[in-house]
Amino acid sequence: MRWVQYASDLTGVWLEMMQVAVGAAVEQPGRRGASPGDSPSPPPPPRRHAPPPATTAEARKLRVRVASSRPTSVLLDVAPESQPPHEVLTLRTPTGDVLPTPRLEAAEDGSLLLDLVVPNECPAGTYFGVVVRVDVGGRAPVAAGTLAVTVEPT
Repeated sequence: MRWVQYASDLTGVWLEMMQVAVGAAVEQPGRRGASPGDSPSPPPPPRRHAPPPATTAEARKLRVRVASSRPTSVLLDVAPESQPPHEVLTLRTPTGDVLPTPRLEAAEDGSLLLDLVVPNECPAGTYFGVVVRVDVGGRAPVAAGTLAVTVEPT
């Protein structure tokens, strides 16, 4: 099972690296292929993010069931184009504490259902994990998103 931990850690690092790379490419669109003597292109106008429309083809309902004796918050980010079945890899804090792996499954109505149990002896903190799409034609699991669970102290 140690290989699952390594795969989870490596996938998280890879996702962070890709976010940084994509962010750098978006921030300087006019500099691609520029020579050292060229003057920099003007900065792009500031982006104004509008809230996403309430009904889109990519929108997916999410239901969350949490069993915890303490306040717990959940942040789930799954790529809209990623189709079930999904699995959450080990949830860990930066200090190495582990939370029992939650279930993430598709409900009959097409929504995703996250079922999470937080044991009483679980240390407070924020636990991070990678969501993968499994059963991809016999290939290795594919990263589909992230999950962060924050357990408050008592």
